[in-house]
Amino acid sequence: MLNRTNDGFRIASEDLKLRGPGDFFGIRQSGDMEFQLADIYQDAKVLQQASEEVTRILDCDRELALPEHEGLLRKAEEYFERQMERLNL
Repeated sequence: MLNRTNDGFRIASEDLKLRGPGDFFGIRQSGDMEFQLADIYQDAKVLQQASEEVTRILDCDRELALPEHEGLLRKAEEYFERQMERLNL
């Protein structure tokens, strides 16, 4: 099936189904991520929408300095702090 297409999105989607998304902060190149709120396969549409919203927000407020983004900034800082702890940095 994949040898019949040059659609990069379709190829990437099939690869994701076969090997999983990997570990962004670790050393694994493939495997299952531990999503707590969504299933990467069943919720692909809403995850795409979330990604587009993140892009929209960062395009207008890269530093999350606007008052309406205060909660996002706090959550991002908490998340990255936990990831650094996982990496022992």
